[in-house]
Amino acid sequence: MLPPSTHLQVPVGQHVYLKLSVTGAEIVKPYTPVSESLLSDFKEPVLSPNKYIYFLIKIYPAGLFTPELDRLQIGDFVSVSGPEGNFKVSKLQEVEDLFLLAAGTGFTPMVTVLNHALTHMSSLRKVKLMFFNKTEDDIIWRCQLEKLALKDKRFHVEYVLSAPSPEWNGKQGHVSRALLSEFLQRSLENSKVFLCICGPTPFTDEGIRLLHDLNFSDDEIHGFTA
Repeated sequence: MLPPSTHLQVPVGQHVYLKLSVTGAEIVKPYTPVSESLLSDFKEPVLSPNKYIYFLIKIYPAGLFTPELDRLQIGDFVSVSGPEGNFKVSKLQEVEDLFLLAAGTGFTPMVTVLNHALTHMSSLRKVKLMFFNKTEDDIIWRCQLEKLALKDKRFHVEYVLSAPSPEWNGKQGHVSRALLSEFLQRSLENSKVFLCICGPTPFTDEGIRLLHDLNFSDDEIHGFTA
């Protein structure tokens, strides 16, 4: 919760910087705020949208920053910057097919993009998320994603695992031309498309290279970086 008389509204797809003092040194890390939920079923009732800010943060036990975040108690303070980033929702104007490519915690900027698309884009025919993770246990908000796909037929999600269990029947591997060419099917031959990609730098760089190979232009691609 933000301090009294403080309001913070983070535009779709933008990030903020969190700052903590760790062993006497100030450490600053970028994080993308997310919507409270993808579904109204999961939302807290009657909360002022500008008084609360939500994050999905993976705790790395061997790291410096996230364990300190994990140890914070109610009433502790964290320094939060103003919003930054170059994503503009105007890029989505008149888009009919929206494709989201996310790896791990690179899913976080997709949350507000997805909510915006399904709520405000009258031109939208479909939005598809390809979500890359190591194992099934690593899939963030899987239950909500699958409920959303059932609730809104414009939305479709596919998972790709790099280290699946023997019981896994879905897609496997890493981002590749074969996976993308199958996934990136337009609803109509000449439909207007836009693609967002976020994840570890090697994933994002390789994904953008493959998208160029598949004849998508820079104007049709946004890579989230911080």
